[in-house]
Amino acid sequence: LEEAISTAKQFPPIKSLLEAEYQMQSMLNTSAPEIEATRWINSAQIRLGNTKGKKILLYFWAPWCRSSMTAQLRINQLYRTYRDRNVVVIGITKLYGFKPNEKTEGTKLTASEERQEIADQLQNRSITHPIAISGQGQDFFNYKISHLPSLFVIDENGRIAYAQIGTESFR
Repeated sequence: LEEAISTAKQFPPIKSLLEAEYQMQSMLNTSAPEIEATRWINSAQIRLGNTKGKKILLYFWAPWCRSSMTAQLRINQLYRTYRDRNVVVIGITKLYGFKPNEKTEGTKLTASEERQEIADQLQNRSITHPIAISGQGQDFFNYKISHLPSLFVIDENGRIAYAQIGTESFR
């Protein structure tokens, strides 16, 4: 991967994606960072330290990202199938300061308004698995997220077993 990054210097978007993948892969077999978000939808706050013995599917998404929305529907199906089988599914987003489903020049929102927009969007799409709202995005930083959606599988011992940018394999 390091060689591919060096070769991709002439193609900044590809180099950026490869660097992001490298950062995420560097987290494999390490202890998963605790989720710092304190705002949750569809669940009380989940502490990873309290989930030992369970597998965790953790994905990062944005309300305005079409790929995230497509993945979220499939991940919600996985949640409904596996929630009673020692599998925890958690989606993490953050506040972007504008109305979901609009690009960068969308309607500006306060944090409270944006949290409500996210909750409404989840309800309208029948998303029932736990969603953490990471305020300004500390969880994104802790998991080295720079591309969305991104997905992690955390094993029963709390270690990152798998990391992936995009969710094509979950279709």
